[in-house]
Amino acid sequence: NFYILEDGKFSDIGNTFKKQLTGGVYKINSWANSITAHSIAWKTLIDVYKSVNSNFNSDKGIVFVAEMSNKGNLITENYTKNTIKMCANYRDTVVGFVSQKKIADDNYLYLTPGVSLETGVDQLDQCYRTPEDAIGRDKCDIIIVGRAIYNSDNPESVAIQFKNRGWTSFQNR
Repeated sequence: NFYILEDGKFSDIGNTFKKQLTGGVYKINSWANSITAHSIAWKTLIDVYKSVNSNFNSDKGIVFVAEMSNKGNLITENYTKNTIKMCANYRDTVVGFVSQKKIADDNYLYLTPGVSLETGVDQLDQCYRTPEDAIGRDKCDIIIVGRAIYNSDNPESVAIQFKNRGWTSFQNR
């Protein structure tokens, strides 16, 4: 009973995206419930995704990257607004956004990267914030945690800390 999100951040033309989604050795669409994508190609990815999944039930969807967690990225406020605007017409296909805060309404999931047990910036411009900031203050639904867990001496213990702090922040919100 896992929901699988393939974090490929797709962003190509329709034909290439369709091949990435359905072909090759991975055949991503055959096992992934959702994918991540950039809106740079506008609604082309949505149209292709819908056509490929026309016979599937509602457990499929796209999560669009609307904001990023690193310093100096090229996503502007205008890009984010246009992404939201585009997705508003495709609520049956778009399930949420990768963002730093809640950017639209409650009908989307908000997945947020750059979450750590402490705030800070690493050597490669990744900006970190706490679960309390991401879920409590910024009203995101799901925290994306990577290095803080897999680089720790005790990944299980650290994952439990994230779970507990995230859940407490959600309940307090």
